[in-house]
Amino acid sequence: MHFLIFLVLILILNPSCATTIDTFESNSLYIEGKVSNDIEVSFFDGSLLKPVRISDGRFRLAHDLSSGYYGVVFLTKKGFYPEAFLFKAEEKPAEMKVMPLQKIKDETKGVLTGVLYKSATGGKIKEHNGIVQVFTNEPVTFLKDFFPYTVVTDENGIFKVHLSAGEYSIMMSGREIEKVTIEAGRTSIKNIRRGLRLID
Repeated sequence: MHFLIFLVLILILNPSCATTIDTFESNSLYIEGKVSNDIEVSFFDGSLLKPVRISDGRFRLAHDLSSGYYGVVFLTKKGFYPEAFLFKAEEKPAEMKVMPLQKIKDETKGVLTGVLYKSATGGKIKEHNGIVQVFTNEPVTFLKDFFPYTVVTDENGIFKVHLSAGEYSIMMSGREIEKVTIEAGRTSIKNIRRGLRLID
């Protein structure tokens, strides 16, 4: 109830938001939604990051996640901060409204986002696919020219950090696991796996 009142107040105080609220829905078989102009949608299933085709501002994608496992949807747009949504593949549909993306304050910098996760694979009877666990409140460090930038994952295992353009080393437990390049005014998505659960 409090959230609904808060949302109504936002729309009253800022009428321009009323026509740009995007929607996202998920269930056991697919994800679908409506997005504003120029927003790009990507889907991560614990294995691959896939672009989602948008037609007339709408998208629908069969996600192929195993029941009870998780996936992540990313919304990005040049010059704007991204948003990411963790969802669970289950019979009961889940729906959320997405407020408009916020403009980047300094477009000489870029944004890096992703999820810190454990994936699942295997299964003798049926192949398992998806994210089995996310890591919340965990530090992730990015190193450039020997200077560290550290961010903490949120309650869904998602991180988001505003960085100067250039190449960074992704550090976990004091060691480099990968490199990533940040472009000015753009969002880079780099999901970080921390373990793998094998299913017999």
